Amino acid sequence: MARRSGSRGRSAPKYRLHKKTNQAVVTVNGSDFYLGKYDSPKSHQRYKQVIADHWNPPGANLKPTVPKANDGPTTITNLAVEFAKKTIAKHSKESNEWKYQVKPVLKEIRETYGHLSASEFGPIRFENFRQTLVSRGLCRQVVRRKSTYVVQMFRLGVKLELIKPELLQRLLAVGPVEMTQQLKKKRWSVDLDLVKATQAELTPVLADMVEVQRLIGARPTELCKMRPVDIDRTGEIWIYSPTSHKTQHHGHSRRISIGPKAQAVLKRYLLRDPQAFCFTPSEAFNQHLERRKESRVTPHNEGNRPKQRKQTTFKPCYDQNSYRRAIERACLRANPIPEDIKDDDAKVKEWKSKYVWKPNQLRKSAATEARKTMDLETAQLVLGHASKRTTERFYAELDNERAIEFARKHG
Repeated sequence: MARRSGSRGRSAPKYRLHKKTNQAVVTVNGSDFYLGKYDSPKSHQRYKQVIADHWNPPGANLKPTVPKANDGPTTITNLAVEFAKKTIAKHSKESNEWKYQVKPVLKEIRETYGHLSASEFGPIRFENFRQTLVSRGLCRQVVRRKSTYVVQMFRLGVKLELIKPELLQRLLAVGPVEMTQQLKKKRWSVDLDLVKATQAELTPVLADMVEVQRLIGARPTELCKMRPVDIDRTGEIWIYSPTSHKTQHHGHSRRISIGPKAQAVLKRYLLRDPQAFCFTPSEAFNQHLERRKESRVTPHNEGNRPKQRKQTTFKPCYDQNSYRRAIERACLRANPIPEDIKDDDAKVKEWKSKYVWKPNQLRKSAATEARKTMDLETAQLVLGHASKRTTERFYAELDNERAIEFARKHG
């Protein structure tokens, strides 16, 4: 049976005789390549080269780059464009990896050094770029991650034969980033009264998300992607196994225990399609409209009357950024910035540090409570850390009350 047009078999295209010219020929992806005199050593060598260059087995997506004489040297912009294509193909254009990690770095380096050729971007300019990130107050881990994207961009340029390997070696020789000041990365727990005040300003869906996260210590992404099908409800304590999580690529598993208090909140979100997400923006938006309708002071027979709204499209679930923004806005509604400091950026920043909290601080509160009532290992299991050192360093505060009690009795 003849092979369908456009299909690709497992074997490479065949070496054939072109009878009219007595040459060897091979057809790759619809194009004919003449290889020279049939059955000559040179034609067989040329056949292998054509197959290697133009017939890519499934999974390969690279083609040899042949620079044109009038193109000029490869610039930083050229490398950034190629690296953007690779990242989008791997993670998609809507992924957090592209939107919030790679894209900002490529935008910044193109705006600063995009007009330079790759050979002009040496160790000194690379170090200047990294120190610019340090001067913004970014921690070592963030600076290292952003600078790694630049190195990966040059590595791809070498792979595509756009630049010489020596240009990549120069950047690799720079070594670790030097921090003029090492900022201590610490996530402080949030006061329960402040959480309750914020919840009063949120829609019921978001308020319940905050309550569940505070009780189980899940990461924001794990909470946002929660579905009924992912929760094992056979035992007294439910077990939630996220389909994806932060350390999945390291081969670690993640099991989150859900106790009676969190179960009471979650029950009303489990009576839906098992494959659907528990917390949806569309449901929260409808609750927002209902709240506005109930708080209306003007009689319904006066003033503006309800109109048919334009159909709004929502994502199937919250993500960590939309969830965080909703909480930050509710914090400012619960504790508005005083009028007398609105024009002073330093005072506004100080005000926000006191009254605006982030979802990860709820994990901090859960970890601290777990360590206080149980031990450090329990806090590690609650947070899903592979190392106790991570739990102790970034999340679970020491229980100073025990030391005070000891001093009261024995000091």
